[in-house]
Amino acid sequence: MIDRLSQAIKAAKVFTAKNDVRYYLNGVALHIQGKTVVNVVTSDGHCCCVIGPELRHDSEVVVVGNEDVPILLRALEGVPEG
Repeated sequence: MIDRLSQAIKAAKVFTAKNDVRYYLNGVALHIQGKTVVNVVTSDGHCCCVIGPELRHDSEVVVVGNEDVPILLRALEGVPEG
């Protein structure tokens, strides 16, 4: 389980690809079990970042694209849009 999800996403975002033709690398993968995010995973194709206790393959995966990550972070941190 990740205690501070917004900090984990900010740390992992450093490793995301920028405008890569392999679209699946242009975002942050959130591994979810139940209602809990257990891992944050990113890669640029050369290096990978996994934040969380263990990488579980039985979890649901949601990929948040680079353009939507700032919106997610504002929502997690309770900052209004504007």
